[in-house]
Amino acid sequence: MLGNSRSNQTMKYRAALDGVARDVEDLAQLRSLLDEIRRADRSTLTIHQVDGERKGFERWLYKLLGVASEIDGCSAILLNRGGLCALTFADEAGHELRVVGNDVRSTPDTTVAFDLGDGSLSMHSVEECMGRDEALRAIEDFYMTGKPPGWLAYREIR
Repeated sequence: MLGNSRSNQTMKYRAALDGVARDVEDLAQLRSLLDEIRRADRSTLTIHQVDGERKGFERWLYKLLGVASEIDGCSAILLNRGGLCALTFADEAGHELRVVGNDVRSTPDTTVAFDLGDGSLSMHSVEECMGRDEALRAIEDFYMTGKPPGWLAYREIR
């Protein structure tokens, strides 16, 4: 199962909302980000755990190469378009879980295209979409527990 056993009290998080990166140091900062998404017609949020620094030679090598020297934990990606959202969780090993089974029938289409802001599209079936409020609640739950919410159903993507 995805997630980190450490509590969020010791876990650091980084987020990027529509490409603008920022640290998320407490629940108030997270809720401020979620309020921005609530007000936006289109947005993309990534949030990931930062599980400390690499040690010794590995840390030095990563810095020399200009690559982040932090070790990332679990992450979440939220695509929001007009109040319809797709939510995916990923772990350090590259396993992805897409939220499924939500009864969102506000679109006559069987697939929803989420533009990623760079001209590319991410296609999701309607079954992989959810309402914005439920998606934001899931992101807050992820922040609080360090793992994907247990009250959602998932499809593993390989």
